[in-house]
Amino acid sequence: MSHRVKCAFGKKRCGSLRRTKTVHHKDKVVQGRVDGVRIEFQRHSMMLRSGRRLANAVDFEDENDDASDRVKETGNEAAPDWPTDVELDYEDSECKDYAKYNFDEEVDKNWLEFNAATDMADPKFEIGMLFSDCKVFMAAAKDYSILQNRDVVFIRNEALKLKAVCGDPDYGWMMYASKMQHENTLQMKTYVGEYTCTQLWENPTVKSTWISKKYVHTLKSNPQWPVRSFKQTVENDYNIGVSRQQVYRAKDKALKLIEGSFNEQYSRIWNYCEELRKSNLGTTAMVKCDFQQQLGQPKFQRLYDCLGAAKEGFKVGCRHIIGLDGCFLKSVYAGQLLTAVGIDANNETWVIAYAVVKSKCKESWIWFLELLVKDCLIVNQFGFTFISDKQKGLLPAFEQVVPNCDHKFCARHPFSNYRVFFKAKSVRDKFWEALYATTVPLLYKGHGRPEKTVK
Repeated sequence: MSHRVKCAFGKKRCGSLRRTKTVHHKDKVVQGRVDGVRIEFQRHSMMLRSGRRLANAVDFEDENDDASDRVKETGNEAAPDWPTDVELDYEDSECKDYAKYNFDEEVDKNWLEFNAATDMADPKFEIGMLFSDCKVFMAAAKDYSILQNRDVVFIRNEALKLKAVCGDPDYGWMMYASKMQHENTLQMKTYVGEYTCTQLWENPTVKSTWISKKYVHTLKSNPQWPVRSFKQTVENDYNIGVSRQQVYRAKDKALKLIEGSFNEQYSRIWNYCEELRKSNLGTTAMVKCDFQQQLGQPKFQRLYDCLGAAKEGFKVGCRHIIGLDGCFLKSVYAGQLLTAVGIDANNETWVIAYAVVKSKCKESWIWFLELLVKDCLIVNQFGFTFISDKQKGLLPAFEQVVPNCDHKFCARHPFSNYRVFFKAKSVRDKFWEALYATTVPLLYKGHGRPEKTVK
């Protein structure tokens, strides 16, 4: 049998087909066995998928290659020269469309693939486009209809066959996709892409779940987004009308989705600390939790990390100056980020350690400073200087943990207050001259006043 027939119909299907062939030799009909092929005057048809028929294929029977299986000639007649290719009976009208459904052609042709990561923002369709599964096809059809301000209805929704039509039955927009042969891939077989119906302001396709997925990243950075502002943003972005209840439910679903992701991340914080210790030797990673019986599980309170490389680099090549500061964390659970930064030989910042705490209070600063002093080996406190703002609870923590270290304040916030009352540039320059003064005479000179009048 030819390789083309084997690929098109498979070995098992070809085993049940019969071959119709009559060979005329000197006006005589020759019948018999030719190389294991039994010749019969029978005609059978094979029903293909979707009602397509293919008749008159070849039946190959596996027999022993003995002398008895060779051609038995009739009289002195010579054996005819049989063709090796299969001749298909194209007289059958149902076989004329076989070329459209040939699997070899489907494999060889490079069909356009739909990428959900990039194409979902502005879906474009064409016949033959490939989809990974039915969920991607449904999401793409819904997004396309919403962007076009039309309604879409799935009149056929199966695992391997989906059909979407326009919500108005008087118009012929339609998409149909089904599974490809021998592959777990959906392919668009029919597409009528002309929308002739009127646009909708209140689209039934728009659901709260769809809105929550579209704006989950915005709500992650701004969980306190007002519902009224959220509603106006949705209407302006997609030119559709949504109700206040829809937006409220969408926001609630998005926040639950965000909180679920945060809970999963907090549950893996122990693995994060262990990975830091393995990948960076000498790293200090401390986690403090609140173990209460009524909660049933530990509640996160604080996290401290000091990488081993950063710790050793500060000891070897940085000055004995440490800057402390804190900032707010924008997340569902909020919190504060405390940092300790040094200065290297190039006058660049060098991150020493950081911590995540609930708030900047005396207890949090004491816990952070005790671990920092231990990692930096601050034994001789007279040789170190700390720079900070007037953070809440920081001054009592200095007096308790490092009472003998020098403590200086950053000039950023005093200068911000100074420029409110003294807006002239000449006066602001005097501020910086006095700030950089290293002796008392230079300080007086910076103020531009006699020594006795300077306070």
